[in-house]
Amino acid sequence: MKRTRGRPRQYEPQQALEAAMAVFWERGYSATSLADLSEAMGMNRPSMYAAFGDKRAIYLQALQRYQQQMRERLGEPLMRQPELGRGLTDFYFAAIDIYLAEDLGRGCMIATTASVESSDEVVRTALSETIDSLDDLLGRRMALAAEQGELPVEHVEARGRLATAVLHSLSIRARAGHGRRALRKFARESVGLLLGSADAG
Repeated sequence: MKRTRGRPRQYEPQQALEAAMAVFWERGYSATSLADLSEAMGMNRPSMYAAFGDKRAIYLQALQRYQQQMRERLGEPLMRQPELGRGLTDFYFAAIDIYLAEDLGRGCMIATTASVESSDEVVRTALSETIDSLDDLLGRRMALAAEQGELPVEHVEARGRLATAVLHSLSIRARAGHGRRALRKFARESVGLLLGSADAG
């Protein structure tokens, strides 16, 4: 008798990872249970383990996916504008759109978990590296502006770190219930201060 093929896989890996990312984004790493992930991803635990690994492995994959999406959605508006002020403003406005998507006010997946996951060294290291990558992105944009004469050449890396801090502050404020108008006002004011002026353009 001819053997039948096994049951086809009933999940799509990227959709399952998106679902896991949404759970971690809303609840953080520590507060998310395997039962939460199993339900959101539409997979039983053995299948989930086989496909993605344990909770930490799933989180790290979700974090990597989040990083990729944020680079794609924020990097382009930051770099396309020739003027730094416009580029930063577009960068922050794009982040605000993500933080307030679907009226959830979730903020940033990184900022909402970085302060409470210190008990897991691997997760803590991954979060730190993600923040470092943001510092690097914004620092490179500051350096480009300095080369073009928009900023003093001193302290461009520090300005990049401050720009990252503004991004995290926007996330916390979004999660605390601040609306789009208030967040955009804060972003404009912050850009003005980063550029050493009262007007971001």
